[in-house]
Amino acid sequence: MEPLNQLTAGEFIVGIAKSQTGVPYVFGGEEEGVGFDCSGLTQWACNYAGVEIPRTTFEQYKLFQLAKHVPNKPGDLIFIQGSDGTATEPGHVMIYLSPGFVIQAPFTGEDVGRYPVDTSSYMFRTRPALAHPQPTTVTKNGLVVLPNVAAEDLARRNGWALRYWNGHAFLTTPPQPLRTTFVYASAQYKKRR
Repeated sequence: MEPLNQLTAGEFIVGIAKSQTGVPYVFGGEEEGVGFDCSGLTQWACNYAGVEIPRTTFEQYKLFQLAKHVPNKPGDLIFIQGSDGTATEPGHVMIYLSPGFVIQAPFTGEDVGRYPVDTSSYMFRTRPALAHPQPTTVTKNGLVVLPNVAAEDLARRNGWALRYWNGHAFLTTPPQPLRTTFVYASAQYKKRR
């Protein structure tokens, strides 16, 4: 898999969520091909995109929040009151697809799928893609993604520091919890120094 960045992670989240179209809503569900509830679907799709988010709607809305003036992008999470929300905390989450449409696990009796929704009305919005670096941040630093443990070992043996993206900056030691599956090193990591 190619490394994701802030421009590609949202579309990836949409694509992976669409793959579950027709899977039934299951309260507490979080299993691919078996059943999801709303936050189970968003957590599962974001995890596939290398972004760790909490399991429940009540925690998910707190990460990567967007200001009201920021336009929606595919892969953004839209939070509304839903059936178990309160005046201050959302109870339902959906994945923004396009103006007026979302992908969601709506409620018992309905399946995961594309649904028409007023996407301009919400309590909170978040952008999990922000957990990934901007593409220019990677190239400006002369970094490449290390695709596997063997590449990480080679980079270390050749004296290159590994870099981990924590959603805000590259660190040379992994942040806890690690918010991406991707590890980077200098593009020269295969050459002995």
